[in-house]
Amino acid sequence: DTPQKVTDAIRTACEEQARGITTFVEVVLNQELGEPFRRDAMKKPVPVAGIAKADMKPQQPI
Repeated sequence: DTPQKVTDAIRTACEEQARGITTFVEVVLNQELGEPFRRDAMKKPVPVAGIAKADMKPQQPI
């Protein structure tokens, strides 16, 4: 629910791991992207007009 609860859960998991107890910490996140992510980064790509496969040529080595 809060960053502090995540911190506490990870701290507890680390302490238990030191005692040989494996712990699973599940964190549910939302899909909101904060800055510095671009707003269009998650949009579906669109085809570029005027480009055909025949236009593609292999790169020449330098």
